[in-house]
Amino acid sequence: MSLVGTCEIEREYFRAGLTVEQIARHSVDVESFSSRAAITDHTHALYVNSSDAINVIVRHADVKCQNVLTVAGSGDFAFIFLYRNCKSLCLVDLSPFALFLCELKLRAIEALTYDEYRALFYVPQIYSNDYRGPFVCRSVYRRLREQLTAQARAFFDVVTDEDNGKFWQICEPASGNSRILRFRTSYHPSGNLDRRHVLTDVNIYKCVQQSLRTTPCTLLLQDISALDDVFDYVYVSNIGYLDCMQGDVVGKILGHGTTRVGLTTRSLESLSCVMDETGQLYPSFDSAPPGVPVANVFVNIVYQPRLGDACKKTEPLIPGAAVSLGGVPAEVIGVGIGEDFPVYLEARSTKTIRKCRGLHKTGCRR
Repeated sequence: MSLVGTCEIEREYFRAGLTVEQIARHSVDVESFSSRAAITDHTHALYVNSSDAINVIVRHADVKCQNVLTVAGSGDFAFIFLYRNCKSLCLVDLSPFALFLCELKLRAIEALTYDEYRALFYVPQIYSNDYRGPFVCRSVYRRLREQLTAQARAFFDVVTDEDNGKFWQICEPASGNSRILRFRTSYHPSGNLDRRHVLTDVNIYKCVQQSLRTTPCTLLLQDISALDDVFDYVYVSNIGYLDCMQGDVVGKILGHGTTRVGLTTRSLESLSCVMDETGQLYPSFDSAPPGVPVANVFVNIVYQPRLGDACKKTEPLIPGAAVSLGGVPAEVIGVGIGEDFPVYLEARSTKTIRKCRGLHKTGCRR
Protein backbone atom coordinates (compact mmCIF):
# COMPACT_ATOMS: atom_id res chain seq x y z
CA MET A 1 0.00 0.00 0.00
CA SER A 2 2.99 2.29 0.60
CA LEU A 3 2.75 6.00 1.31
CA VAL A 4 -0.76 7.31 0.67
CA GLY A 5 -1.43 9.05 -2.62
CA THR A 6 -0.30 12.57 -3.36
CA CYS A 7 -3.89 13.84 -3.58
CA GLU A 8 -4.71 12.55 -0.09
CA ILE A 9 -1.65 14.23 1.42
CA GLU A 10 -2.51 17.46 -0.40
CA ARG A 11 -5.99 17.36 1.11
CA GLU A 12 -4.40 17.08 4.56
CA TYR A 13 -2.26 20.13 3.86
CA PHE A 14 -5.25 22.10 2.55
CA ARG A 15 -7.30 21.03 5.59
CA ALA A 16 -4.60 22.61 7.74
CA GLY A 17 -4.77 25.79 5.65
CA LEU A 18 -1.50 25.28 3.74
CA THR A 19 -1.65 26.64 0.21
CA VAL A 20 1.03 26.45 -2.44
CA GLU A 21 1.24 30.24 -2.47
CA GLN A 22 1.89 30.35 1.29
CA ILE A 23 4.68 27.80 1.10
CA ALA A 24 6.35 29.50 -1.84
CA ARG A 25 6.16 32.86 -0.06
CA HIS A 26 7.57 31.53 3.23
CA SER A 27 10.36 29.68 1.42
CA VAL A 28 11.76 32.83 -0.23
CA ASP A 29 10.92 35.34 2.53
CA VAL A 30 14.29 35.06 4.25
CA GLU A 31 13.71 37.52 7.08
CA SER A 32 10.27 36.18 7.96
CA PHE A 33 11.35 32.56 8.00
CA SER A 34 14.55 33.18 9.96
CA SER A 35 12.64 35.06 12.65
CA ARG A 36 10.22 32.15 13.09
CA ALA A 37 12.62 29.26 12.58
CA ALA A 38 14.08 29.39 16.07
CA ILE A 39 14.13 26.07 17.90
CA THR A 40 11.15 27.20 20.03
CA ASP A 41 8.94 27.74 16.97
CA HIS A 42 8.11 24.16 16.09
CA THR A 43 5.90 25.19 13.16
CA HIS A 44 9.01 26.24 11.24
CA ALA A 45 11.49 23.59 12.40
CA LEU A 46 13.47 21.64 9.83
CA TYR A 47 15.83 18.89 11.01
CA VAL A 48 18.21 17.14 8.62
CA ASN A 49 19.37 14.61 11.23
CA SER A 50 18.24 13.39 14.63
CA SER A 51 19.51 14.20 18.12
CA ASP A 52 18.00 10.99 19.55
CA ALA A 53 19.73 7.69 20.23
CA ILE A 54 18.85 6.20 16.83
CA ASN A 55 20.82 2.96 17.27
CA VAL A 56 19.27 2.32 20.69
CA ILE A 57 15.73 2.77 19.36
CA VAL A 58 16.43 0.51 16.38
CA ARG A 59 17.54 -2.24 18.77
CA HIS A 60 14.82 -1.92 21.37
CA ALA A 61 11.60 -0.56 19.81
CA ASP A 62 9.62 -3.75 19.20
CA VAL A 63 6.77 -2.67 16.91
CA LYS A 64 6.36 -5.71 14.66
CA CYS A 65 2.78 -5.95 13.38
CA GLN A 66 1.76 -2.87 15.39
CA ASN A 67 0.05 0.38 14.43
CA VAL A 68 2.62 3.12 15.02
CA LEU A 69 2.36 6.90 15.34
CA THR A 70 5.60 8.89 15.37
CA VAL A 71 6.71 12.48 15.25
CA ALA A 72 8.07 13.10 11.75
CA GLY A 73 11.21 15.06 12.62
CA SER A 74 14.04 14.42 10.17
CA GLY A 75 12.43 11.26 8.78
CA ASP A 76 14.77 8.87 10.60
CA PHE A 77 12.03 7.66 12.94
CA ALA A 78 9.89 6.47 10.03
CA PHE A 79 12.79 4.34 8.81
CA ILE A 80 13.22 2.78 12.26
CA PHE A 81 9.65 1.55 12.45
CA LEU A 82 9.47 0.44 8.83
CA TYR A 83 12.68 -1.51 9.40
CA ARG A 84 11.11 -3.10 12.49
CA ASN A 85 8.09 -4.18 10.39
CA CYS A 86 5.27 -2.12 11.85
CA LYS A 87 1.74 -2.82 10.62
CA SER A 88 0.87 0.79 9.79
CA LEU A 89 2.68 4.08 10.19
CA CYS A 90 1.46 7.64 10.71
CA LEU A 91 3.91 10.56 10.67
CA VAL A 92 2.74 13.71 12.43
CA ASP A 93 4.41 17.07 12.98
CA LEU A 94 3.61 20.70 13.70
CA SER A 95 6.06 21.76 11.00
CA PRO A 96 4.95 21.39 7.37
CA PHE A 97 8.61 21.64 6.36
CA ALA A 98 9.40 18.51 8.37
CA LEU A 99 6.56 16.71 6.60
CA PHE A 100 7.83 17.89 3.21
CA LEU A 101 11.24 16.39 3.96
CA CYS A 102 9.67 13.12 5.13
CA GLU A 103 7.51 13.06 2.02
CA LEU A 104 10.58 13.48 -0.20
CA LYS A 105 12.54 10.82 1.69
CA LEU A 106 9.73 8.27 1.48
CA ARG A 107 9.10 8.91 -2.22
CA ALA A 108 12.84 8.61 -2.78
CA ILE A 109 12.99 5.21 -1.08
CA GLU A 110 10.09 4.04 -3.24
CA ALA A 111 11.81 5.02 -6.48
CA LEU A 112 15.58 5.18 -6.02
CA THR A 113 18.46 2.79 -5.53
CA TYR A 114 20.53 3.03 -2.36
CA ASP A 115 23.32 4.97 -4.07
CA GLU A 116 20.83 7.35 -5.69
CA TYR A 117 19.17 7.99 -2.32
CA ARG A 118 22.51 8.80 -0.73
CA ALA A 119 23.33 11.16 -3.59
CA LEU A 120 19.99 12.96 -3.15
CA PHE A 121 20.67 13.81 0.50
CA TYR A 122 24.48 14.06 0.38
CA VAL A 123 24.98 11.04 2.64
CA PRO A 124 27.28 10.53 4.46
CA GLN A 125 29.10 13.85 4.09
CA ILE A 126 26.13 15.84 5.39
CA TYR A 127 26.69 14.21 8.80
CA SER A 128 30.15 15.72 9.07
CA ASN A 129 30.39 18.64 11.49
CA ASP A 130 32.41 20.46 8.83
CA TYR A 131 29.94 20.04 5.96
CA ARG A 132 28.75 23.18 4.17
CA GLY A 133 26.38 23.16 1.23
CA PRO A 134 22.92 22.05 0.10
CA PHE A 135 20.99 19.27 1.80
CA VAL A 136 19.05 18.18 -1.31
CA CYS A 137 20.66 17.45 -4.68
CA ARG A 138 18.84 19.35 -7.46
CA SER A 139 19.40 16.83 -10.27
CA VAL A 140 18.12 13.83 -8.31
CA TYR A 141 15.22 15.84 -6.85
CA ARG A 142 14.01 16.75 -10.35
CA ARG A 143 13.46 13.05 -11.05
CA LEU A 144 11.10 12.80 -8.07
CA ARG A 145 9.41 16.19 -8.31
CA GLU A 146 6.17 15.09 -9.97
CA GLN A 147 5.58 12.44 -7.30
CA LEU A 148 5.37 15.06 -4.53
CA THR A 149 2.48 17.19 -3.38
CA ALA A 150 2.14 20.68 -4.80
CA GLN A 151 3.12 22.13 -1.42
CA ALA A 152 6.28 20.02 -1.15
CA ARG A 153 7.21 20.89 -4.74
CA ALA A 154 6.81 24.59 -3.97
CA PHE A 155 9.23 24.22 -1.07
CA PHE A 156 11.89 22.07 -2.72
CA ASP A 157 11.77 24.09 -5.94
CA VAL A 158 13.07 26.98 -3.84
CA VAL A 159 15.49 24.82 -1.82
CA THR A 160 17.14 23.48 -4.97
CA ASP A 161 17.05 26.76 -6.93
CA GLU A 162 20.51 28.06 -7.80
CA ASP A 163 19.73 31.53 -6.46
CA ASN A 164 16.99 31.28 -3.82
CA GLY A 165 18.35 27.94 -2.67
CA LYS A 166 21.47 29.59 -1.25
CA PHE A 167 19.40 30.56 1.79
CA TRP A 168 18.71 26.87 2.42
CA GLN A 169 22.29 25.67 2.27
CA ILE A 170 23.95 24.49 5.45
CA CYS A 171 26.43 27.23 6.18
CA GLU A 172 27.42 26.70 9.81
CA PRO A 173 28.85 23.78 11.83
CA ALA A 174 27.26 21.89 14.72
CA SER A 175 23.60 22.90 14.98
CA GLY A 176 23.59 24.56 11.56
CA ASN A 177 21.93 27.84 10.75
CA SER A 178 18.72 29.29 12.15
CA ARG A 179 16.42 27.58 9.64
CA ILE A 180 18.10 24.18 9.31
CA LEU A 181 18.78 22.28 12.52
CA ARG A 182 21.69 19.86 12.18
CA PHE A 183 22.93 18.20 15.31
CA ARG A 184 26.59 17.59 16.05
CA THR A 185 27.78 14.20 14.88
CA SER A 186 29.84 12.00 17.22
CA TYR A 187 32.70 10.71 15.12
CA HIS A 188 33.56 7.03 15.04
CA PRO A 189 37.33 6.34 15.15
CA SER A 190 37.18 4.71 11.72
CA GLY A 191 35.89 7.97 10.26
CA ASN A 192 32.54 6.36 9.43
CA LEU A 193 29.87 9.06 9.35
CA ASP A 194 27.09 6.50 8.84
CA ARG A 195 26.60 6.05 12.59
CA ARG A 196 23.87 8.60 13.18
CA HIS A 197 21.13 7.48 10.83
CA VAL A 198 19.16 4.34 10.06
CA LEU A 199 19.95 3.52 6.44
CA THR A 200 23.56 2.56 7.09
CA ASP A 201 23.90 -0.09 4.38
CA VAL A 202 22.16 -1.37 1.28
CA ASN A 203 20.57 -4.35 3.06
CA ILE A 204 18.83 -2.14 5.62
CA TYR A 205 17.75 0.16 2.80
CA LYS A 206 16.19 -2.73 0.91
CA CYS A 207 14.38 -3.91 4.05
CA VAL A 208 12.90 -0.44 4.59
CA GLN A 209 12.06 -0.20 0.90
CA GLN A 210 10.21 -3.51 0.94
CA SER A 211 8.38 -2.64 4.15
CA LEU A 212 7.28 0.71 2.72
CA ARG A 213 5.74 -1.06 -0.28
CA THR A 214 3.42 -3.09 1.94
CA THR A 215 2.85 -0.82 4.96
CA PRO A 216 0.07 1.82 4.99
CA CYS A 217 1.78 5.13 5.68
CA THR A 218 0.32 8.62 5.98
CA LEU A 219 1.26 12.18 7.01
CA LEU A 220 -0.61 14.55 9.32
CA LEU A 221 0.03 18.20 10.17
CA GLN A 222 -1.04 18.23 13.82
CA ASP A 223 0.09 18.21 17.43
CA ILE A 224 0.97 14.60 18.21
CA SER A 225 -0.59 14.76 21.68
CA ALA A 226 -3.87 16.14 20.28
CA LEU A 227 -4.74 13.04 18.22
CA ASP A 228 -7.39 10.92 19.93
CA ASP A 229 -6.85 7.84 17.77
CA VAL A 230 -5.59 4.70 19.48
CA PHE A 231 -2.23 3.23 18.47
CA ASP A 232 -0.26 0.24 19.70
CA TYR A 233 2.86 2.40 19.98
CA VAL A 234 3.56 6.15 19.82
CA TYR A 235 7.02 7.69 19.57
CA VAL A 236 7.26 11.30 20.77
CA SER A 237 11.05 11.76 20.65
CA ASN A 238 12.08 14.47 23.14
CA ILE A 239 8.94 16.61 22.81
CA GLY A 240 8.28 18.51 26.03
CA TYR A 241 11.77 18.08 27.48
CA LEU A 242 12.79 21.73 27.36
CA ASP A 243 9.54 22.76 29.08
CA CYS A 244 9.62 19.89 31.61
CA MET A 245 6.36 18.75 30.03
CA GLN A 246 7.26 15.22 28.89
CA GLY A 247 5.01 13.73 31.54
CA ASP A 248 2.05 15.79 30.33
CA VAL A 249 2.62 14.79 26.71
CA VAL A 250 2.99 11.08 27.51
CA GLY A 251 0.10 11.09 29.97
CA LYS A 252 -2.23 12.67 27.43
CA ILE A 253 -1.38 10.07 24.77
CA LEU A 254 -1.81 7.17 27.19
CA GLY A 255 -5.09 8.71 28.29
CA HIS A 256 -6.38 8.44 24.73
CA GLY A 257 -5.97 4.66 24.93
CA THR A 258 -2.52 4.04 23.42
CA THR A 259 -0.82 1.27 25.35
CA ARG A 260 2.89 2.15 24.89
CA VAL A 261 4.79 5.41 24.36
CA GLY A 262 8.48 5.71 23.52
CA LEU A 263 10.53 8.84 24.15
CA THR A 264 14.06 10.09 24.69
CA THR A 265 15.52 12.37 27.30
CA ARG A 266 18.83 13.92 28.26
CA SER A 267 21.15 13.20 31.15
CA LEU A 268 22.53 15.94 33.36
CA GLU A 269 26.22 15.50 32.67
CA SER A 270 28.61 14.03 30.14
CA LEU A 271 32.18 12.83 30.49
CA SER A 272 34.82 13.21 27.79
CA CYS A 273 36.64 9.98 27.00
CA VAL A 274 37.89 8.04 23.98
CA MET A 275 36.57 5.02 22.10
CA ASP A 276 38.26 2.51 19.81
CA GLU A 277 36.79 0.86 16.71
CA THR A 278 35.23 -1.95 18.75
CA GLY A 279 33.38 0.47 21.03
CA GLN A 280 35.71 -0.05 24.00
CA LEU A 281 35.93 3.11 26.13
CA TYR A 282 39.05 4.53 27.79
CA PRO A 283 39.29 7.49 30.19
CA SER A 284 41.92 9.24 28.04
CA PHE A 285 44.18 8.85 25.02
CA ASP A 286 47.06 7.86 27.32
CA SER A 287 45.08 4.96 28.78
CA ALA A 288 44.33 3.40 25.39
CA PRO A 289 46.65 0.59 24.17
CA PRO A 290 49.54 1.84 22.01
CA GLY A 291 48.76 1.86 18.31
CA VAL A 292 44.98 1.48 18.76
CA PRO A 293 43.08 4.20 16.81
CA VAL A 294 40.74 6.08 19.12
CA ALA A 295 38.58 9.19 18.93
CA ASN A 296 37.02 11.61 21.38
CA VAL A 297 33.44 10.83 22.42
CA PHE A 298 31.15 12.01 25.17
CA VAL A 299 29.70 9.35 27.44
CA ASN A 300 26.62 10.32 29.33
CA ILE A 301 26.72 10.13 33.10
CA VAL A 302 23.17 8.94 33.18
CA TYR A 303 21.52 10.22 36.31
CA GLN A 304 17.88 11.06 36.72
CA PRO A 305 17.25 13.97 34.29
CA ARG A 306 14.59 16.68 34.34
CA LEU A 307 11.43 14.61 34.32
CA GLY A 308 8.83 16.66 36.10
CA ASP A 309 8.36 15.56 39.71
CA ALA A 310 11.38 13.27 39.52
CA CYS A 311 13.97 15.96 38.79
CA LYS A 312 15.22 15.98 42.39
CA LYS A 313 16.31 12.35 42.27
CA THR A 314 19.82 11.20 41.40
CA GLU A 315 19.46 7.48 40.75
CA PRO A 316 21.54 6.20 37.81
CA LEU A 317 19.57 5.88 34.58
CA ILE A 318 20.46 2.37 33.47
CA PRO A 319 18.36 -0.06 31.43
CA GLY A 320 15.55 -1.35 33.59
CA ALA A 321 15.52 1.66 35.91
CA ALA A 322 12.08 3.00 36.81
CA VAL A 323 11.49 6.73 36.53
CA SER A 324 8.56 9.09 36.89
CA LEU A 325 7.50 11.40 34.09
CA GLY A 326 5.71 13.95 36.21
CA GLY A 327 3.80 11.14 37.91
CA VAL A 328 3.59 8.90 34.82
CA PRO A 329 5.70 5.76 35.40
CA ALA A 330 8.25 4.83 32.74
CA GLU A 331 11.18 2.47 32.30
CA VAL A 332 14.64 3.08 30.86
CA ILE A 333 15.02 0.72 27.90
CA GLY A 334 18.46 1.69 26.60
CA VAL A 335 21.17 4.36 26.75
CA GLY A 336 23.27 5.62 23.84
CA ILE A 337 26.66 7.30 23.63
CA GLY A 338 27.24 10.84 22.45
CA GLU A 339 23.73 11.86 21.39
CA ASP A 340 21.98 14.97 22.71
CA PHE A 341 19.08 12.81 23.90
CA PRO A 342 20.66 9.40 24.58
CA VAL A 343 18.20 7.83 27.04
CA TYR A 344 15.34 5.83 25.49
CA LEU A 345 12.36 5.19 27.76
CA GLU A 346 8.96 3.60 27.39
CA ALA A 347 5.79 4.35 29.33
CA ARG A 348 2.93 1.86 29.33
CA SER A 349 -0.73 2.19 30.11
CA THR A 350 -1.94 0.39 33.22
CA LYS A 351 -5.51 0.37 31.91
CA THR A 352 -7.17 -2.44 30.00
CA ILE A 353 -7.91 -1.09 26.54
CA ARG A 354 -10.65 -2.52 24.37
CA LYS A 355 -9.18 -4.27 21.34
CA CYS A 356 -9.16 -2.17 18.18
CA ARG A 357 -11.51 -3.49 15.55
CA GLY A 358 -10.63 -1.41 12.52
CA LEU A 359 -7.82 0.62 11.03
CA HIS A 360 -8.52 4.32 10.83
CA LYS A 361 -6.47 6.46 8.47
CA THR A 362 -4.30 7.45 11.43
CA GLY A 363 -4.48 4.32 13.55
CA CYS A 364 -7.12 2.28 15.34
CA ARG A 365 -10.34 3.87 16.46
CA ARG A 366 -11.67 3.08 19.90
